[in-house]
Amino acid sequence: MQIFDNKNDMHMALCDMSINKNITKDYLIKNENVLKNTKIIFFEPSLPDETIKYLINNFDQKIYLVPLSDEYARKIKPYINEIFAIKPNKIELQFLSEIKINNEDLM
Repeated sequence: MQIFDNKNDMHMALCDMSINKNITKDYLIKNENVLKNTKIIFFEPSLPDETIKYLINNFDQKIYLVPLSDEYARKIKPYINEIFAIKPNKIELQFLSEIKINNEDLM
């Protein structure tokens, strides 16, 4: 569940992503044939660090993701050059780009 403010920025969210801890590197290895036959890979940065590293380093498909939070933006920043497309919000974009956004018209 998400609650957005009048600027369409997420004000609060409640979610349980604990199931993502089960998507391990070993799980990906067991399902490698499925992943190798996809055109793109879209994942959440809430996956374990080892899983993210494996996805980025072992597949040739274009990677897409949504950071989900400034905390997860920090987690994926080391891989930013390996990600084909990313859809950050203003706070995540400022962190990833290291540029302060002062103009609301740009958003």
